[in-house]
Amino acid sequence: MKKLLLTALVAALTFSPVLAAEPTPAPSPSPTPAAQEAGFWLTEKGGKRHNSKCRYYQKTKGKPCEATEGIACKVCGG
Repeated sequence: MKKLLLTALVAALTFSPVLAAEPTPAPSPSPTPAAQEAGFWLTEKGGKRHNSKCRYYQKTKGKPCEATEGIACKVCGG
């Protein structure tokens, strides 16, 4: 009896459409045209400036800025 229940459970989990479906990736936010032109991103909370090649560029809340605004990032030099 236990073997029959175990077999049924494995079959149900293996063929379940919920588990078999691949998760859809979340759409990535597209940068604003102003941010693309500026080339620098100023974080809202810390006031750090990142250039467009930095791994932190547009990863936090912030706004496009000029090269003279805020504090330069220690990773990219802002």
